[in-house]
Amino acid sequence: MATFELEYAKEHLPELFGHAIDGTEVVIVREDGQACQLTRLAAAWNKEPPVDVAEVPEDPEPEIGDLVPA
Repeated sequence: MATFELEYAKEHLPELFGHAIDGTEVVIVREDGQACQLTRLAAAWNKEPPVDVAEVPEDPEPEIGDLVPA
């Protein structure tokens, strides 16, 4: 695990992201001891839906006496 002080991380963040993407555990520590970790994800988020989108048919107009959802 690689640990870096916050001031160093501010100046070298792109490099630290690169290390995290390559699989290195990167921890950034603030002066008060609080820390965070850069973690590689299995896959990037994609705006496209994972499956084809299907049209939802409209409900027909209820007739007098039919039950309708509340």
